[in-house]
Amino acid sequence: MNKQGEQIQPSFNLSTAFGHGSTSLGIAPSFTSTIPVYSANSSTPGKFRFPASSFSGVDIVSPELRNDIITGKDVNLNMLLIPNYKNSTIKKNKESDVRLQRNLSMDEFVIAFGRYKRIMGTAFPNRNEELDLYLAHIIETANIWPDCFYEYHKIFSAKCAVMLIQHNIKIDWSKGDSDLRNMVCAGSKINTCRKCHSTTHSTVMCSVQQQNFQPQRNSRNTPDSLGCDVIFVDGLPVCNNFNGFKGCTNLIVNMFMLVNLVKVKHMAKLLVKTTNKVINTMIKTQFKQAVNLYLNMTTF
Repeated sequence: MNKQGEQIQPSFNLSTAFGHGSTSLGIAPSFTSTIPVYSANSSTPGKFRFPASSFSGVDIVSPELRNDIITGKDVNLNMLLIPNYKNSTIKKNKESDVRLQRNLSMDEFVIAFGRYKRIMGTAFPNRNEELDLYLAHIIETANIWPDCFYEYHKIFSAKCAVMLIQHNIKIDWSKGDSDLRNMVCAGSKINTCRKCHSTTHSTVMCSVQQQNFQPQRNSRNTPDSLGCDVIFVDGLPVCNNFNGFKGCTNLIVNMFMLVNLVKVKHMAKLLVKTTNKVINTMIKTQFKQAVNLYLNMTTF
């Protein structure tokens, strides 16, 4: 209870959940002064200390945001894509800053979560594998439900933060939350193969497509030299220049066109003959009906 009589909610962090002691910043003492583990070309300081080229993967993130990540708070990954985004800026512009409201693409998520993982790994190296498995879980989710994977992540992250800060329970991120994912993604658009409707592979990787087409025809959608789509008939490409001003100079294509043109003319002749037969039959039938009607009328 505070002086105003209000009940103070318990506050925990990852250090308390893992059983470590905590400092005023909530960071494990053994990690407070260590240099982040980056891809370093040289770790030996020179006369004027370390050269900038020694560290090739520095994440430009404000100290406040780093502390929020390490203590296990719910962090908006959008902020990790904005260099040195501070908490004071968040409080002033949280509602008006559209950058914080938009859903990240898969590429943006991988970049932002990579920074999140590296910062978390400086204090808790044992979480690297856990977060790698979670990233794989999110990528799998995005492949099936591309429109709602980030919404699922935001709710999952908030749930983990609540359980940690209020109840000192650390959630295993590597497994995700299947029930939550099904609830969030239910009814949304699903990425499926257009050939067999499977969610395990894309259309270009479908075995059904390989059975229908020869291997040398796997790039049929590739346009010709003029940028026009190439259409195949009976396994052969249709020349886009056949009806052009100069026509086609390819003898094989011309022969193919001629054969198909003969087929079309033959089918047209058959259609005309069939139509004439039908018309003649209808005329004869109607004429006979008219004669019979006339004869029946004259008998009275």
